[in-house]
Amino acid sequence: MNMKALVLFLSLLVSSCGYHLAGQGRGAVPEDVHSIAVIAAGEQARELLPAMQRLVRDKEDNFTLAEADESDAQLNLEGVSEAFNPIAFDASGVAVTYRLTLSGSLSLWQKGEKIWESGAISTDGDVFVVGDPASTEALRKRLKQDLQKQWVRDAWRALSSGF
Repeated sequence: MNMKALVLFLSLLVSSCGYHLAGQGRGAVPEDVHSIAVIAAGEQARELLPAMQRLVRDKEDNFTLAEADESDAQLNLEGVSEAFNPIAFDASGVAVTYRLTLSGSLSLWQKGEKIWESGAISTDGDVFVVGDPASTEALRKRLKQDLQKQWVRDAWRALSSGF
């Protein structure tokens, strides 16, 4: 290898952007964290809590799920909200499609300091009005369950990637 090629290679190595594959390693979780408590603030966040705790439990090779006072770090589900708004109307002005949006964020705390924050995480889906209001409500509830699962997966990917 000639000297110019070596210098170019080393300069590119030093100036790399630091990009890594999402989901590889521990992401935003520091190496010294062996146990994590998952904490939910608010009613909507508490609905997501069991699914997020299951994900942490599934990753026991990296860290274990613990109570807040016994953990090395705390993963907070914050600002979780749900919106159900009409987005399409028929000729007479009656809503025929509604959009359900679930949004919130995560933050990771260690020794009382915030060490990572996800930023806004949002997922949505549409409910098409069919039949009576009870049918529409049943479709909304089903979509909400699906969106909760998707939001937890998206949140986990954000934590796992460290971005």
